[in-house]
Amino acid sequence: MIPLFRPSLMIRALAATAALSTTLIVAAPAGAAADTDAPLHATVPTNRPDIHAFAKPESGFNAETASTADLKKHGLPRRPSATAKPQALRQWQDVIRHAKHAITPQFSPRPQARRAPQFTRGSGTSNNWSGAVDSQPVCARRFFCPITPAPAVTGVEGIWTIPSVEGSGQVGTVSTWVGLDGFSNNQVQQIGTDATNTDFGFAMYEPWYELYPDGSQTIPNLPIGPGDQMYGMVQYEAGNQIWFFMEDLTTGDYSSFVVPATYSSLGQSAEWIMERPEYNGTFDHPLPYFGSQMLSDLYFWNDNGNFYPALASFPYTLTLLDMYGFSGDQLDHTDPNPDGTSASSTITWLNYQ
Repeated sequence: MIPLFRPSLMIRALAATAALSTTLIVAAPAGAAADTDAPLHATVPTNRPDIHAFAKPESGFNAETASTADLKKHGLPRRPSATAKPQALRQWQDVIRHAKHAITPQFSPRPQARRAPQFTRGSGTSNNWSGAVDSQPVCARRFFCPITPAPAVTGVEGIWTIPSVEGSGQVGTVSTWVGLDGFSNNQVQQIGTDATNTDFGFAMYEPWYELYPDGSQTIPNLPIGPGDQMYGMVQYEAGNQIWFFMEDLTTGDYSSFVVPATYSSLGQSAEWIMERPEYNGTFDHPLPYFGSQMLSDLYFWNDNGNFYPALASFPYTLTLLDMYGFSGDQLDHTDPNPDGTSASSTITWLNYQ
């Protein structure tokens, strides 16, 4: 989805893009192989020759007790350290217990949908994004700057519930996703779900991934529906690959696949977003009614393997975003800590346009 490209950061972002792209192409982030020192080997073909999935687990496979090598073989998230990352371990256990049916993904291009951020209106508003962003800090004072910059962000995960939008009163789409980059540069690596209220009076629900500025790709053989609880993960891997994992925690269906990046991951931010995506070159279609939606278990990790909840992420900078229409009307509002944790936020619909 179109990157949240703030005009005040344009020059800095372009310079950072050039510098960091060169660096990351030469050496993949150390965090790309956190918890294991070997690259992923996705070998199962999909209908896209450049994208590969993983072998499905055999009958009787127990992911909770499986070795790291076997988890990698099947494209399942790696087991975090119980002592170093207890929050991550609890999240991992919940995801693994619900992962019942591996689906080799098939992809369908959706060229009319572009998923990139529009410019922000000040520090906490956007024309098409709402939710939470953690980003590498920028030196804002002439005589103060961190001696050691925050390490590059290499992975992000989160849980959300697909909103029901049928009969919302307006035709439009709301997307919910997790991703890397895009807040201060012009690229995003993201996976999520669309909820669309159509012209014909019924709703469509679709999972998708995107490496913006490349086009969005839906995953039509991963069935989802309103009310389903979804888990998404994006991780930068050695060899300039992006590992995507999406699971429907309600049904147990999941897909795991690796996409070669068409650019080098910059690792400048992690996002948990509800968005009004671009369709046919415009962002000003209505935001369908979705009520109030909680995004939970929002975590990210960095080049050093350190693990952070979204709302307690020092030395990274947290920004909570509200969405505004081009007419100036506020479309939704983001509140932190709806469940009392530092890893959740609630986004409440306010206005169609």
